[in-house]
Amino acid sequence: MRSIPLAMTWEMLRRGGWYLVAYFLGAQLIISIVFGALARAGVDFEDPSMVGVGASFLLTYMFLFSVSALGYQGPPSRLYTYPIPSSTIVSGHLLVSMASVGLQLWLTIFLMNAFFKTHWPLWGPVMFAAATVCSIQATIWLTEKSAWAPLAIAVVAGLLGFWYHFRCGVGAGGKFPTVLWTSVAPVDLGGFLAVTAASFVVGNIAVARNRCGEQLKPLGIHAWLCRVLDFTSDEKALPFRSPAEAQLWYEWRLKGWGMPATVALGLLIGMAIWLIFVRDPKLIGTGFLVLGGYLVVPGFVCAFIIGNMGPTDTAFEMGHFLASRPMKSAEMARTILKMTAQSLLLAFSLWAGAFLMTGAILLACGLAPNDIIPKEIPWWSFLAAPLGCWTVTAVLASIGLTGRPVLFAQICCATLALYLAGVFFSVFVLTEKGRDQFFTGVAFIICFVLLSVTAWLFITALRRQFIRLPSAAACAFIWIVLSSLSVLIGMQLPGGELVNYFTLVALASLVVAPIAAAPLAVSWNRTR
Repeated sequence: MRSIPLAMTWEMLRRGGWYLVAYFLGAQLIISIVFGALARAGVDFEDPSMVGVGASFLLTYMFLFSVSALGYQGPPSRLYTYPIPSSTIVSGHLLVSMASVGLQLWLTIFLMNAFFKTHWPLWGPVMFAAATVCSIQATIWLTEKSAWAPLAIAVVAGLLGFWYHFRCGVGAGGKFPTVLWTSVAPVDLGGFLAVTAASFVVGNIAVARNRCGEQLKPLGIHAWLCRVLDFTSDEKALPFRSPAEAQLWYEWRLKGWGMPATVALGLLIGMAIWLIFVRDPKLIGTGFLVLGGYLVVPGFVCAFIIGNMGPTDTAFEMGHFLASRPMKSAEMARTILKMTAQSLLLAFSLWAGAFLMTGAILLACGLAPNDIIPKEIPWWSFLAAPLGCWTVTAVLASIGLTGRPVLFAQICCATLALYLAGVFFSVFVLTEKGRDQFFTGVAFIICFVLLSVTAWLFITALRRQFIRLPSAAACAFIWIVLSSLSVLIGMQLPGGELVNYFTLVALASLVVAPIAAAPLAVSWNRTR
């Protein structure tokens, strides 16, 4: 390489280029499914009612692309021993993050405008996304491994959110976005340059300090929580009865508070947004329901933390210390799944407790129950939200437990590329009737593959004695109950087709699949 920045960029792309491609193709997959369904339903994307949908989707993809940029780069600490100044490390990371996020969002908006005629703006959201990932990355470095991190990230994200919502019309008094960011004013360009410059300054300060081994002074909250939540003192602590119990304690202290802390932070931010922008009691119940559905997002992020059994935050391969622990792979996998279930249960308990308390206050103030929970919200959605969160978290955690993230990223990229190729083939080659038949056939194939893989996992786990026959029978019973309940609910909805019922049955199998997949994944990782 002719220069250090080029070498850094090549190294980053070589380390995590597959993740970058996977996130981008995954975003296109979601867009093709959602907007393809809306287009088949005859929705006019130029209608003013679609402005809020466009603004929300742009924010969602800014978040996804920012996560991909921060994930594939890795921590800058791996370069601290290199003979390069801190400013070079900071500029290399931030410029690559800004370029990758901006390019992915630009391509996504371009494809949306080309295929669905959405007329989404290009340069305003792209500029905002680049400034956002730059500032968030500098904030993470500044508060690295300290209790200040959640508060600092929430403040920075809140200030940037005010900027975005103000440009989308919310700051003018609307409850929802009323316009799209179609023009870049001089004040926007000045704000972008100011945020970028401040991020570079903060990043240089943070990396220079972290490079010297210095850290921010702790708030003492973590030590206080440990004293409050750990009821046994060192003098009275009893030894663990088994290695599995010790492993469960270790996994919980290391990863268990991720989901509950994320939900608590989301509740605080949501209430702050409601107090500042909305202040309508009839919408607070809808906001809680939306937040309950969006718990899949922190579950998606926490899944990679739960599935990481490596010696560092970025290595999924199991280290020698953990691999030589005196316990079976099946026991190790069960402790991880148990910790995951406890974390999700605590997270949904926090959400349900806050929802019930707020609903009781609103009922005491004179609101009707239909004003808190709209009639359009079906009862089964309260069951689907935790099941969906468990499925996403447990399945992705099981994939991470294999210790082969690059292999699965390549498989994911190939699968998404095939699907997108099928979408383009159906749009430009097939007729409308042939397009429906094509997607129906693809859906049947995908569901059949999911059911076959789930059955193979349980058969293999039984043969290798990773799970017992009563456990497999209990999982089969749960799958039958969930499938039957899903089909009964689907029969009550209009437009029910055979492929929809088959899809529900296949998705129900993913709920129990981690019970067999996790032990196999741990064994594969441990004996690679």
